[in-house]
Amino acid sequence: MRSTLQEIRRLSRAEPFEPFVVHLENDRQVRVAHPEALASRRPLRSMAVFQPDDTLDLVDLALVARVEPSR
Repeated sequence: MRSTLQEIRRLSRAEPFEPFVVHLENDRQVRVAHPEALASRRPLRSMAVFQPDDTLDLVDLALVARVEPSR
C-alpha cells in the first residue's frame, strides 16, 4: 500500500490535475483545489494548503489518515 505522502505526491502531480481531500486522524478534512496550492519543505513533516478563500491550512503529515480524490 502506498504511503500517504506518496499518494499526495501522485495526486498533486496528476495530469490532468483533479482536486483531492486529505483526511486527518481527528476527522478534519483539507481539500486541495490546485497543485500550486501546496507548499512544503524538507524534511517533510508538514505542508501548507492555500485555500481559494485566502485561508491557509497547515497539515501535520504524521496525522494524515488517508487521501482520496475529491467527489
